[in-house]
Amino acid sequence: MYCKQCRSAYGQLAVNKVAIARTSTFYSYSKGPFVIGSENFRHSSLVAHAQSKGHSVAIEHVKHRTAPCGTSSAEMALQKMNESVFSKLTNLFRNAHSICVNSRPFKDYVWMSSLDVMKGVEVGETYRNDKACRQFITAISEVERERLQNETSDNKFISIVSDGSTDVSVIENEIVYIRSAREGNVKIYFCSLEEVKKADAAGIYNAITHSVSEAMGPESLGKVVGFAADGASVNTGKSNGVIVKLRENLSPSIVMIKCLVHRLELAFKEAVKCKAHDCLMTLLGELYKMYHKSPLQRTNLKRHLKLWAQLQLCHLGSEGRDGFPTP
Repeated sequence: MYCKQCRSAYGQLAVNKVAIARTSTFYSYSKGPFVIGSENFRHSSLVAHAQSKGHSVAIEHVKHRTAPCGTSSAEMALQKMNESVFSKLTNLFRNAHSICVNSRPFKDYVWMSSLDVMKGVEVGETYRNDKACRQFITAISEVERERLQNETSDNKFISIVSDGSTDVSVIENEIVYIRSAREGNVKIYFCSLEEVKKADAAGIYNAITHSVSEAMGPESLGKVVGFAADGASVNTGKSNGVIVKLRENLSPSIVMIKCLVHRLELAFKEAVKCKAHDCLMTLLGELYKMYHKSPLQRTNLKRHLKLWAQLQLCHLGSEGRDGFPTP
């Protein structure tokens, strides 16, 4: 049993960014039974908690935080700040967000801000360097991580969806998603693109668990009931696969779900596997290498295709209505 007000004021999501001394009163409140979960359902314990100082402070905290615009002390302090500062920071944060979404280098943030100045957009003279861009993206990620924790903290079960990937520096990574349901609504959340030190079962397992712990908190690993990935042996191995490590360290009842698209691809390859198929794939691969890596060959190919198209038009123009050349 939990106290909603106390959990909101002293819970993990409320103090995860603050270094709280173990001797402080706030720290003792955060370890209270109605914050971490009470097993005492007696009426007397409820009355004692309702009359406690910690509960009164929590109610006051929630009241100020959820007060209408302009009535709380924090809101009134924010209104006194210069509105132009908020406008400038908003534009800079949008630039940083676009850098992250489009996977662009931080240096692009500098010329984007200069371009805004040329267009008459107010961005100010400060925070127009790549270091500020990094700080803005870090702040955005922290807010998104906290939002993810708020949305999934009450979910009892989660499933992990992951797949291997490589970035522009050709480094092995594992992309991790969380799939969960609440009140009948199924949602998928992106956790992170985690670097894999070694692409074996142990490396992938460490990347997945670290990603989920960082995004949702260490306690979320105890909620895992499913794992979805491709049918590679490193994931599905019965002796030392990722699913084996998840069952050994998290829960023995985790269900392994193989990706249907990957299984269909493997089944199709097995069905058409023959000498002619191998020769065709080799031919297509060599043609791609020949024209992709040589600008001269690619230019010659385009020129020959244009000549071929012109010959086809001339040929069609010389044919009669019945499809045969005119005498």
